[in-house]
Amino acid sequence: EAVKGLGFKFGVYTDRGPTTCVGLPASMGHEDFDARSFDQWGVDIVKNDGCWDPDCGEYQTQFPGSGICDKKGRAKATAKYLKMAKALNKTRRPIIHWVSGWQPWYAPVGRRLGQMWRVSADVRDWESVYETTRVMEQLAGYSGPDGWTDADM
Repeated sequence: EAVKGLGFKFGVYTDRGPTTCVGLPASMGHEDFDARSFDQWGVDIVKNDGCWDPDCGEYQTQFPGSGICDKKGRAKATAKYLKMAKALNKTRRPIIHWVSGWQPWYAPVGRRLGQMWRVSADVRDWESVYETTRVMEQLAGYSGPDGWTDADM
C-alpha cells in the first residue's frame, strides 16, 4: 500500500518455465495459486517471462530437447501463458498480464494471452534499439486499445 500511496502501480515478476531468468522458482504448475497470491497482495501488473522453458526457451542441460522453439514448442509456450492469463482473470481485480516471450510471433496471439506482449530481444545498445524499432514497425497493427506490443524500451 505504501507504493500505491505514492501513486505508483505495483508489479511482480514470474516466468512461464520452472524458474525465472535468474534461477528463482517461477509460476509453472502454480498459476492459480500465484494469481490468487498476486491478487491478495494488490498486484497491478505481472511480467511473465520466458526463460528456462523446457519446451520453447534457451538450451538447458537438464532438458535435452530444449533450445528449440518449433511449432509444437510455440503451442506449448502459448498454452502456458494462456493458463496464467485465465488464472489472473479469475481474480477479484484486474491484473495486467505482460507476456515476455521475446519473439515477433507473439504479436498475432498476444491479445489472447495478456495486455502486453514482448516481441524482441533485450535492448542493450543503439544497434538493438534500431533492430527493435524495425521489428515494432512491422507489428504496429497488433497494438491498440487494451493491448500493446512491447519493445523493451
